Amino acid sequence: MKSRSARPREDQTIASALLRSNEFYLIPLALVIGAVAGAIVTMMREIAQIAHVLIYDIPIDVRLSANAQVYPRVALIAPTMADFRSGSWSGHAVA
Repeated sequence: MKSRSARPREDQTIASALLRSNEFYLIPLALVIGAVAGAIVTMMREIAQIAHVLIYDIPIDVRLSANAQVYPRVALIAPTMADFRSGSWSGHAVA
């Protein structure tokens, strides 16, 4: 079997050289990375809000911490069931 060299591809080398030669190109790169990170965080926040609506039966426009009442049984059982489902009680993750 032939061994592959660990050399980067030519387009990666050109991009790396471009970033190193002129720091002006770092600004758009940082802008893109920041926008992607912000979009991911926003998506995670919305997923958490939807989960709170489904689990705790709260209105969609109210955050869990601002809700007037959360049923005590649900408040105790929901995190416990999440721990069991993820396998954190047994020390082994469920695949």
